[in-house]
Amino acid sequence: MRAACKAYITCRQELSCLLTTGSHPSIVPLIGLCTHPLSLILHYAPMGSLESILKEYKRTNTQLGLTIYQKLIIQIASAIAHLHSNHIIYLDLKSENILVWNMPQPRLPSSGQVLVKLSDFSISRVLSPIGKNLLINYRLFMESFFI
Repeated sequence: MRAACKAYITCRQELSCLLTTGSHPSIVPLIGLCTHPLSLILHYAPMGSLESILKEYKRTNTQLGLTIYQKLIIQIASAIAHLHSNHIIYLDLKSENILVWNMPQPRLPSSGQVLVKLSDFSISRVLSPIGKNLLINYRLFMESFFI
């Protein structure tokens, strides 16, 4: 019973975040919801997670090019900025939660195209009205250090 309750809470949390964000090119889109078993249906990432690709680069002793890193960072930063603009705090940023649609493979010729999307919103939080004020105050506080 506890597992079912935990699955329900996790699914509800993730669903809340996905519905709040709307559409964004660097966030995995929600396709549907299955009730038995309780699960979210998301777009399939043909290349898996960024973690598995980075392990393959390490295994083959190959390095990612600077432009690939730049494209990865820009796409993920864009997704995080979109979440923040919708008052969502993403709390689980790691390579296994970044899904890959297109990325150069180690030691293979490529066009250099990169398409990654952020996934797994199970521990993300939608800020309450009070939390939104705290986030704005935090931003102002942090900006004061860079002026």
